Amino acid sequence: MFSVYGRKIKLLEVKRILEEQTDEEHCLSAGKISQQLEAVGIPAARKAIYDDIKAINHFYQPKKKGGKAPHIELDENGGGFYLDNRLFSVA
Repeated sequence: MFSVYGRKIKLLEVKRILEEQTDEEHCLSAGKISQQLEAVGIPAARKAIYDDIKAINHFYQPKKKGGKAPHIELDENGGGFYLDNRLFSVA
């Protein structure tokens, strides 16, 4: 059985995958994210990825009005998710 510790690691892995592999032009579907998690030994149902994305977005809500924070967006064509408004970017 996957432990509570493992579920927390899964959430962090989803965040890492989106940070490293996505942008507005390069999206990943929940199914692809799930496959990548499975490849590193983390069980992940495709439907659970949606809950993980909601949790990450909740965590990154701007603390101040008008503040920018990272946010996981759904591609306007519905092709997948990408990380928008990164904390750091290459200038």
